[in-house]
Amino acid sequence: MRAPSDRVAVTRVRAGVALDDTDDVVVEEPLEIRVSGETLAVTMRTPGHDRELVLGFLWAEGVIASLDDVATIAPCGRTGDPGRENTLEV
Repeated sequence: MRAPSDRVAVTRVRAGVALDDTDDVVVEEPLEIRVSGETLAVTMRTPGHDRELVLGFLWAEGVIASLDDVATIAPCGRTGDPGRENTLEV
């Protein structure tokens, strides 16, 4: 899983003077939610707590009534594949 933020190079201009610097920016990546092999939704999120996000989404959308409606939540793809954590199967 990626860190929720990255440090990036920026140029700050103050009083007409440009200075090279760094800044922290929030990471945003897509998350595909699949239910029984079918894509239900794709949402943008800051990586982390994805299972909780999926459960809350499914509950808010009326797809599930309780945690008892969910057997498993697992990433799709092979371990080590890039973007593997961006698709969760429910």
